[in-house]
Amino acid sequence: MDGDIVFYTHDDLIELNGTLLRAGELTVDILNLTPDEYAVMADTFKRAQAAEDDCGLDALDALLRRRKLFALLAPWQWEDFQHRLTRYERYLHDIRVFNTTIQNFIQHLVSHLLKNDPENYAAALHDFYTEPRFVQKYIVTPLTHGTDCYTTHDRYALSYVPREMADGHFAICEEQITDSIQAVLKADYMHALNAGRNILRCKVCGNYFMLKGGAHALYCEGTSPYDSRFTCRQFGTHEVQKELARDIPKLRVKLTAFERITKDMRREVITREEARIAKDTVRDALYDALRRSDLSLDDFEREVSSESVYTRCGITRKAKPRGRPKKDGAP
Repeated sequence: MDGDIVFYTHDDLIELNGTLLRAGELTVDILNLTPDEYAVMADTFKRAQAAEDDCGLDALDALLRRRKLFALLAPWQWEDFQHRLTRYERYLHDIRVFNTTIQNFIQHLVSHLLKNDPENYAAALHDFYTEPRFVQKYIVTPLTHGTDCYTTHDRYALSYVPREMADGHFAICEEQITDSIQAVLKADYMHALNAGRNILRCKVCGNYFMLKGGAHALYCEGTSPYDSRFTCRQFGTHEVQKELARDIPKLRVKLTAFERITKDMRREVITREEARIAKDTVRDALYDALRRSDLSLDDFEREVSSESVYTRCGITRKAKPRGRPKKDGAP
């Protein structure tokens, strides 16, 4: 294969160029490549291509090596300009199709699972790969993205080899050789899922993070971009948001919307499950609004009004009963 990448997998580990990683680490790192960072890479490639400039490709290589996967790849020796250009074009394509497809899989299927375990991850991926409504809408294919293509089957040269791992212990490993970056990333991600590791996107900062076991988590443990005194997990709690609402008007609007939904649930105007769905919608709207300076407070208030939220969620209020709403635990 042209531009071979050799890596080893064993249990929930992946070894690349002498570095041993937990399966999923490479995926998390590449998913956190921002659209702006990718745009700089793509622009650098186009300028190098137009000028037929090796120095431009050197600049692109430096940008790519900020990501963990590319930092671990051994430098290619004695390549002419055209071979380098083709290889970097393939790298950028693979990043583009992998990130778009897997981000869709996480957002639209994995994040909605009621139980997080390897069997449910596998069932979700099966549906994602085979259901026409998912394939057409969420997987990058030439039908929807020009020449771009996320492949569900990749070319590997596979061998089983006994070897000493980077941490000193011996194992019978899968030695995999490929020329495809998306093939390496898929091997990393699929081994993570099989090991029971889940990758989700933090509702607060928008970064992807990895969880072990069946935990359901909305937030990561990184520093909140809205208040450095708190982690994202702390920032997402009701108590901290009440404390910060005086200084962040959109938080105040979100808390008010939650109170309206809770009152409707206590009045039995909506069910507990409908209240959960409505609050999830408001919560997602909040973090989108916090990232958007162009969304006014008035527009956000209209977006999270009960009428707007219930309509988007397909929730129909029942006839309003008389009397004050029941308190939690009241018979």
